[in-house]
Amino acid sequence: ERRQYRRNKVRELLAVSPHLERELAEFYPLMDRAIVANGVNAEKFVPRTTRTVRVAGPLRLVMVTGDFALKGVDLVLQTLVHVEDVSLEVAGRGPLAHYNAKAHELGLADRVKFLGHVEDLRDLYASSDVVVCVSHYESFGLFLVEAALMGCVVVATDVGIASELIGRDGGYLVERSEAALALALRELRDDPKNSLRMGLAAQQRAREYSTQLMLSQYRDHYIQIAERS
Repeated sequence: ERRQYRRNKVRELLAVSPHLERELAEFYPLMDRAIVANGVNAEKFVPRTTRTVRVAGPLRLVMVTGDFALKGVDLVLQTLVHVEDVSLEVAGRGPLAHYNAKAHELGLADRVKFLGHVEDLRDLYASSDVVVCVSHYESFGLFLVEAALMGCVVVATDVGIASELIGRDGGYLVERSEAALALALRELRDDPKNSLRMGLAAQQRAREYSTQLMLSQYRDHYIQIAERS
């Protein structure tokens, strides 16, 4: 990258999220940069029913990952040991036998499900209250936008598009620690009305990341580049 990301080789670096643009600014400060965010087919992730305040049952978390270690599945499991009345479903290929065994060891077998690969995630998002991402790194995080479009609250570390979806009222931006995650989950569990409001706020912001808007921004950006040439 350091050989290629030079002014005499590359005219501009295009980031898919503000978070990635800040990283590029840190490591390649002399390069011109711009942002065109990734897009999601917003028409596909439209809730079939209107969300209502949770009145019974546990707070339902969802994680989507093919890399359980990177996305922090271990951290979420350890946190759930100390936070009652919260359940978790994890979609994605991974070392399922190992993590199922760990859930049993931690006494979480009746609260955690590892689903493996899920072809269509819409029903899973619709039946969840919160999408969790305590990842070490994300350049964007398409699954966060998909879940938010379906009305899920976003609880995430400061990676990818998380901070833009959360804003001031769409969820919780947390440190990668049991204490920080546990605090956010308890507040959401104990205040269902506020949880619903947060999900709707995240949903509104997620609509700004449509495929149509992404294509429009790419077109406009290429036109600007051509005009400067």
